[in-house]
Amino acid sequence: MQVTTPPIGTAGVRHRRRRPAVIHTRIEHVDLRPAPGRVATLLGASALARARSSSRSAYQDRGIGAAPSCHGQAGHARRLRGPPPRSGRAVTRGRGRQLPPVEPDVRSRTISRRSLCHCSPQGCKNLRMSEPKTYDQAPGNVLQNMYLKSRLKKWAMRGMRFIEMGAGNGNISNILLEAGLNGIGFDLSEKACANNSRRNEFYLSQQQYAVRNSNFLEYDGDSVDIIISSHVIEHLPEEDVDLFFKKSSSVLKAGGRIISIVPAGMKYWGIEDETSGHFRRYEYEDFQILSEKFNLKSTHLAGLTYPLSNILLGLSDSLVRKHEGWKTQLSMQERTVLSSSGVKQVKYKTVYPYYFRYLINETTMYPFFLLQLMTARNPKCMVLYSEVAKP
Repeated sequence: MQVTTPPIGTAGVRHRRRRPAVIHTRIEHVDLRPAPGRVATLLGASALARARSSSRSAYQDRGIGAAPSCHGQAGHARRLRGPPPRSGRAVTRGRGRQLPPVEPDVRSRTISRRSLCHCSPQGCKNLRMSEPKTYDQAPGNVLQNMYLKSRLKKWAMRGMRFIEMGAGNGNISNILLEAGLNGIGFDLSEKACANNSRRNEFYLSQQQYAVRNSNFLEYDGDSVDIIISSHVIEHLPEEDVDLFFKKSSSVLKAGGRIISIVPAGMKYWGIEDETSGHFRRYEYEDFQILSEKFNLKSTHLAGLTYPLSNILLGLSDSLVRKHEGWKTQLSMQERTVLSSSGVKQVKYKTVYPYYFRYLINETTMYPFFLLQLMTARNPKCMVLYSEVAKP
């Protein structure tokens, strides 16, 4: 019997297959713009080649020419960069298989159709993702807007000029513009002015409307027919309220009107008044006093949003306390700027998912609108609508 002697140093030990060395391939940035609306997943060099090929063909098919480039790879990589890599270690999967780590700046993304390359000194805007749409009309806002529209139909005429103080997102200005009026929107918040410009872009292009990031009290221009403010003068101390009515009286044409929408009832003072920078809530008799003080005539006064606002008051206060309680540490001026529409973002209070437009609109709110008309003089109303005319 012949005995086979194993090699020295390996007696009784089965040879292990040596693992292949892990090769780390750096994946370069891929321009995803030629395929809007599609998800581009980067898996390696082959995917890189296919993506580049489709990029060139897509631009050639559209007759655009070569795909636009940006300021180096870092331009778009910054848009896609996620959390930092974990020390560059290889990923182990299965039975000891080692896979090269995937760089976090090439993860899958969906690019919108608006993702065009507009390189500028301020940075590349190529991979600006589409923000989810939101809806900014609260139930109380819808009821107030419906009431304003009903009033404008009774006496406003096309071609009249208006000024809105504290225009915010431009929702109130939009109502007047759609009624055929021309005007100017003032607001102290740059962000609110930008939102207003986007919302009323058509009227700006037609020179029917102008947006100014300044104080209305510094206005020095032509006379107007309407001066309107919605939830603004409660942010002013008493002396500034007097300045507002004095300025409005000097700017108004004869027969012109000051329309004011304000929170009502000091008994409802709460956390939202504190965080929004309010100085007071108004009562019915306050506008009669103001009109007499500045030789104006109170032509219309009504309470709004009863009883819907009263029912939702507890929920509203809890949302504000949770999301905006920290604002009580700010100055009154800072609270006022941050409370502007378009700046104040409280989910389910001032901003809603986009599908809420089917739940909160003029059709669904119409029964509450009728109830609002029947309770216009109720002392429990939480919003006041006032029209004061210049003789």
